[in-house]
This record gives sequence, structure tokens and C-alpha cells, in this order.
Amino acid sequence: MSSTRSPFSASSGSEESDVATVSVRERLSAPTYAVPESIKKEHALLSAFVEHVPAAIAMFDRSMRYLRVSNRWLEIFNLAREDIIGHSQYEVFPNIPERWKDAHRRCLEGATEKVDEDVLIQADGTELRLCWEAQPWGDLSMPNSGVLVFAEDITARKQVEHDRVADETRLRAAQSAAEIGTWEWNPASGMGTLSPALHQMFGTSPTDRDYLAKWMTRVYPDDRRRLELEMEIAAHTGVMEFEYRYQRPKLGLRWYYCKGRRLSQHGSLFGVVIDITERRRAEDELKHERDQFETAVQERTLELASFSEELRRSEEQFRLLVEGVQDYAIFMLDIDGHILSWNLGAQRIKGYTPHEIIGKHFSVFYPSQDIRADKPARELEIAAKEGRFEEEGWRVRKDGSRFWANVVLTALFEGGVLRGFAKVTRDITERKRTERVVRELSGRLLKIQDEERRRLARELHDSTGQLLSALSLNLTVIKQSDDERGGETASIITECLALTDEAAQEIRTLSYLLHPPLLDQAGLTHALRWYVDGFMHRTSIKVDLKMTSDIERLPEEYELTLFRIVQEGLTNIHRHSGSDTAEIHLHRDFSHIMLDVRDRGKGIPDSAYRHDADGAVTLGVGVRGMRERVRQLGGSLEIGPANPGTILRVILPTL
Repeated sequence: MSSTRSPFSASSGSEESDVATVSVRERLSAPTYAVPESIKKEHALLSAFVEHVPAAIAMFDRSMRYLRVSNRWLEIFNLAREDIIGHSQYEVFPNIPERWKDAHRRCLEGATEKVDEDVLIQADGTELRLCWEAQPWGDLSMPNSGVLVFAEDITARKQVEHDRVADETRLRAAQSAAEIGTWEWNPASGMGTLSPALHQMFGTSPTDRDYLAKWMTRVYPDDRRRLELEMEIAAHTGVMEFEYRYQRPKLGLRWYYCKGRRLSQHGSLFGVVIDITERRRAEDELKHERDQFETAVQERTLELASFSEELRRSEEQFRLLVEGVQDYAIFMLDIDGHILSWNLGAQRIKGYTPHEIIGKHFSVFYPSQDIRADKPARELEIAAKEGRFEEEGWRVRKDGSRFWANVVLTALFEGGVLRGFAKVTRDITERKRTERVVRELSGRLLKIQDEERRRLARELHDSTGQLLSALSLNLTVIKQSDDERGGETASIITECLALTDEAAQEIRTLSYLLHPPLLDQAGLTHALRWYVDGFMHRTSIKVDLKMTSDIERLPEEYELTLFRIVQEGLTNIHRHSGSDTAEIHLHRDFSHIMLDVRDRGKGIPDSAYRHDADGAVTLGVGVRGMRERVRQLGGSLEIGPANPGTILRVILPTL
């Protein structure tokens, strides 16, 4: 009895080739004959093809037992050939999905099944993503002899697609956190596109067909013509860079910085828009503070003219520096702090190219002492917990040089899960250096001011006071002579004597207020008691002065600073508080000297509070002078409500 065999079911003796498509009975009753060499060669060639084809292929009989399998199939599913040939697919993969079994049954009935993406849970619990196709195989005598399955492992490809989507999400989050949006504009067509972050900044929507026209109507009128001119120039040069004002819905007038360029000769321009409102506001506040300071300097004596010019040049340099700071280092970190992206600003500030730095840990930017103290990890913890971390400190460039940086670290969450961080770094080294120079100059100005007060006090006391004393003596002699002659000018002379004594007393008081000699001679505690007694006599305000017994002689600059703060504080209480009492408490511990000046008046209205560049409360020139004196000594000064009234608190470190 003869039988027709499939090419896949004949073999010359291998273990795998013993499975045939005919029944056992047919094989036992078939006559013995020699297999031609051509068929043997064809069979061997076909077996070698199936095994070594780069695709994952497996051949099964009707019971889904393995007949042939490619090396790629073994590699994908981590199998060994000797462990599976002759065994059922359902034994090899006991967790195989039921839908796969249904597909196999349909194939045995003649169907072809195909799935573009599917998931197989392996024995170790890991997921394997596949695309596969199954179809029947056989010969003319038995067309559905089994199932032929083709499979492809797409796990890595799907992971790359997932990572790309995650990177795009983090980039959009970083742009939103840093108030940065991107745009594309074609000058030839006049059409443009905005990123979602930029639509949010402009208060527009990509669904609005006229959002570009709407954007132009919100540009500040005084800036609109200049903006149109800049766009005309950019259409020819391919370079755009300018600042303009924009009426942003709900948020009011904002300052934007726009920069872009054409990447190809005749293509569109690509660029970014950055919200620089806070920077411009800081510049305006700085200019206002500078103008006030210059006015105060101009009121000083001619001896300070050269110093004033030096200060003006320093402030002008500082202004130019601040206006020139426009570039930011913006990059992304994964949850462990490894760098994922790198922009041109980061390359300019830190010196690394993208291929040098991406993948490294961001701790390479920190000084060695910060790394030993595990500071980078603590910053990530704070940002992850609070959503944001900001500080100023030293950072290190690629060449080893250090710069002072303003750093903002923002945590990026997706569905409540931390995905990474966005970091924005700004080089403020020059600003910090200029601030130090201004503080040094302010200290010199205060010292010159105190020396001038001391000189005026001495001249009033030693010169003008002596002249008034001589005048008083002369008037006394004239009065005595007139009394002896019975003259009629006695009352006039008596009035002149009284006026002379009053003028002398005023000059002595003014001299002591300018610089009390008691401060140099007896120290701070005696000078404060003398001043408080005089203040109560002049104003009828009752002052409770408390000083601990351990307040002995202090360095001259400490005593002068504390005396001036008490003097300024009591003067403000008399002028503004409406309080009929005041309290002064001076004490010290092992590391600090503390001074409190308090009243129980109407307090300072909220509208009067202003803040300087460091965030400290300032109320006028007098308070700024006090704060600068304290800052020169490394201390702190705070002013706030006391419920009722106001309290001024000074803390100085002991030497």
C-alpha cells in the first residue's frame, strides 16, 4: 500500500523525522523501497532552511506537537530543540492563552490567523510582545496536516516607542515648568504652528483658525510695529531675536523673549518664546532702588563725590550684567538623577557636549564637598516630595572651574508616578560678585557717614557751643552793668540770655544725637540710658529699657550699630505708631546679641510693606540703612506685626 508524504515528514534517520503525516497502519503496511538521493538532499536542505532561517518558524502536527523549529524560535522563547520536538505546544507553554488554541483549531480547518501585536506571559512571569501568523500546511493527500506558525519578537520595538512618548511628555512638562514654548513660522505662506506650551502662554487654542491674528491683537500696541518689522527682517535674514509685551488673558501684561532661526535656506523658522516678566520686573525694581540710592548719595557732602561716581559705575555694570543674562541651561533627569537631554544653553554654561554628558549622573556639576555630603540626592528627595527645589550655590564646569548658579529642580509626575525631573540652571556668578562690591561700598558709605556725624558733633560741641557760652557770659556782664546804671534794657538782655541758653541746649542735644560722646567714653548701655531718658523727656512716650547684666563693652561698630537702630526705631515710633509706650530689650547668649524694639501702636498697614531683592521687608531709607548696618556685621533684621503694634528684631553674631 503506497502513501504520499509531505516533504517535512520524511527523514533519513534523525529523531525529529520519525513523525509522518500518514497513520501508523499505513506506514506498517507500506512496501519497502529505497528513498531516492534527490529527495534525501531536498529534505536535508529543507530541514537546514527551517532551522537556520532568521525568522521564528515552528511546524506542528494536528495535535500541535513540534515537528520542525527554527533557531530563531528557540532563541525568542528560550527553548532547547531536544526538549520540545515531539512534545505538544500546550505542554511547553501551559499558560498559553485560550484565544491561541482557538486560532490553532481554525487553522486546522483551513483558516489563516494573523495578529499584529499580542502578549505571552512566560514561565518566569515576564511579558513577551509578539506579532504572529498561523496557517495550515500539508500536501495534496492531506492539505491540513498541521499548523505552521511564524512569529516576531517586537518587545524591544514597543519599548522604544513607549520611551519616545515618555521623552516627549517630559519635554512638554519641562517647557511648561520653565515657561518656555516653541514655534514654527513660514514667512512665504505666513502660516505657523505653536507648541501646546506656547498656546498656553498666549492664551490661544490650536483649534482656532485665526489664533495667529488673535495673538497679534494682544501684542502691546507700542510694540506691535517693532514686532512686525522684526518679522520682516527675519524673513530675509533667517534670524529672529527680540523682546515684546503681551496682554495675556487673566494674567495681564507679560514680557516675552523670542528667539529663532531658519535651519535650511528656504525653509521655515524655528524658535522659542520665554516668559521674562519676572526678570524685567526685577530689573525695574533694581533701577528704582538704584535711583533712590543715587539720590541719597547726591545729598551727601562734596567729599563723597568721587565715591558716588564709583558706585554709579558699579551699578551700571551690574545693570548691564543683569540685562545680558538671557540663556538658561535646561535639561532632563531620570528618577535616579541621570541626564536624559541637553540644550545649547547647558552646553554653553557647563561646557559639555550632548554625547559627553547624556547618561551621566548630574552630580558631576557639584563640588567634591557637596558630593561627599550627598547633596545631589537630597535635592532630588526634596523635589520629589515638595514638587520643586530651588537654591543658589557653587557648580563645576567641565574644565573644573566653578560658577555661582541659580538652580530650579522640578519633579515631573505622570498619573501620580514620578517619571523624572526638569532642571533649569542660570549662571549668576557676575551678579553675585557685583552684589558683594555694592555691599562693600555701602559699608564704606555708612562708615563715612558716621565719621561725618562725629566730626559735626565735635565741631558743634567744641566750637559753636563755646561761642554760645562766650556770648552768654558777655550778655551776663552787660546785664550786670545795666542793672548798676538802672538801665531800661534789662528785660531784653534777660530774654537774650534765655534764648542763648536754649540755643546752647539745642546744639548740645543735636551734637549728642549726631554722635553721643558718652558712647565712646562709657559704652552702649550708658549711652542708651542717656538717650532713652532724653527721648522720654522730649516726647512724653514712656520707654521700658531692659538690658541684661552681661552686656559689657562691645566692638565700636557693634555699639554704634545697636545705638543707631534704637535711635531710628524710637524715632519711627514717635512719628508713625501713635503709641504712648515703647519697649527695648537688649540681651545676649553664648553666640548672639539680640535687640528688640517694640511699640503698642496702630501697626504698619500691609500696603506699606515692600520687599528688597533678598525678600526682606523694607519701609523706607531709614530701614534700609539699619538693614545695611546689620548686614555688614553678618546679622539679620526683621520687622513685623506684634499684635498690637510693631516689633523690630536684630540678631548679631558674637565675635
